[in-house]
Amino acid sequence: MIGNYKPTLFNWYGYDLSKSSSLKKLIKKLERLIRNSPEYKIWADECRKDYDRCPRCNTPAEIDPLEVHHTPETLFDIVENKITALLKEDEEKFIKFYKPIDIVKIILDMHLNNEVSYEVLCSSCHKREHNERKIKKETKNNLYE
Repeated sequence: MIGNYKPTLFNWYGYDLSKSSSLKKLIKKLERLIRNSPEYKIWADECRKDYDRCPRCNTPAEIDPLEVHHTPETLFDIVENKITALLKEDEEKFIKFYKPIDIVKIILDMHLNNEVSYEVLCSSCHKREHNERKIKKETKNNLYE
């Protein structure tokens, strides 16, 4: 606890965890912190170390750099699922004892302990994968409108 600040579900370090829009902003912020951390860079380098070509299209890494792609869950999904699980497990404990940096540390530990699924792709295949994912999501959303 910082000074007299007492986090609540409705004001957890500036985020209202009861609102999906606020939770989404929090997750995006945590994603950015995770991706920019030295630990994440170490993990990604380790994932790529045994590859000199894209396993999907066979393009050499010197021509199109290799990247790590979270699959089937995105990094956003991983963070969201962890927050949701911790809240469901013990909301009061989460609100009282966890800080955003604790979530970052948990997610980084999951990566460093090989508890996340991924594949190595060249940047072109990676971009294509995200575009296909986006189209599927938009199509699914349009079906329910």
